[in-house]
Amino acid sequence: MLDDEERGDTELRNQFKERWTRTVSSSLTVPLREEAKKYMDIIQNAINADKIVQEKYRMNRDCIVLLSKQTVIIFSARSVILDKMFRFF
Repeated sequence: MLDDEERGDTELRNQFKERWTRTVSSSLTVPLREEAKKYMDIIQNAINADKIVQEKYRMNRDCIVLLSKQTVIIFSARSVILDKMFRFF
């Protein structure tokens, strides 16, 4: 949207030359572009964080499911859990 406005401003500036006395669009939209970039960076960081959380969940899903089981089953599976945990070291 800001690019379209800037293109329109440039076209009119070229058409009317010195009669077009408005401030150049690119200098007016600097704060808006900076603000938009800031929020795009925040969104990209959130996307990256989501990917990390999803991957960690995928890697630990079996252990998370096991935690909903009865205590006896959890204790019987502890060697499997320990093998999974130490696979990363």
